[in-house]
Amino acid sequence: MPLNPVGFGYSPYQSPSAFAGNPMLISPDDLVDRGFLDDTDINFPKRTQNSNVDFEFVIGTKSNLLKRAFENFKNKILSDSALKSSFENFREKESYWLKDYAIFAAIKTKNHDTSWTEWDKKIKHREPDTLKKISEQLADEIFEIEFEQYIFHLQWYKLHKYAQDNGVKILGDMPIFVSGDSADAWANQKLFQLDESGRPEKVAGVPPDYFSATGQLWGNPQYNWENMEKDDY
Repeated sequence: MPLNPVGFGYSPYQSPSAFAGNPMLISPDDLVDRGFLDDTDINFPKRTQNSNVDFEFVIGTKSNLLKRAFENFKNKILSDSALKSSFENFREKESYWLKDYAIFAAIKTKNHDTSWTEWDKKIKHREPDTLKKISEQLADEIFEIEFEQYIFHLQWYKLHKYAQDNGVKILGDMPIFVSGDSADAWANQKLFQLDESGRPEKVAGVPPDYFSATGQLWGNPQYNWENMEKDDY
């Protein structure tokens, strides 16, 4: 399945980012190994094993752990130049998506998870002075989101290298369309068929097929191919 953060209905096909990793997949044991958590921190209550995921339990438990790890990271980075350099390199290399995603996720949380199409007009239309001001107001929240993505990045490449070294190939899925309620759509509104309010004029889906006799309406916004052509896709 896609490794992106999940969106509506915990679906990775309605992710708030086409580039970000799902922080709920971060390993607590690895956070201990890196010195951001102690063994006692990850001695959290276990749930009875079954075939279903209790997303609310996972999100609540992991979010608290990640917040604790972030606080320890902030203290450690002040005296660890190698760690600071590694984090800054990651932030610079991934800035083409990370900056927009971090501020998007921070604003979305502040607005009680409402869609960006419902935000204040100046934020919705990315008025530069307004974005600068809110970035300053939510600086710590944005920093925490960047930290989560940094840790996901480190863990993913550690896993990927281990698989490669042992002759294991990883095949992953990637959505054809991005979510309308995503950092990608918000930051690149001209690349999608959206109306003035940011809502899709046309949405993706499939006609009736083997899987669904009535077809499927996915709801993802269609791309604006004419505008995409202008910047060579």
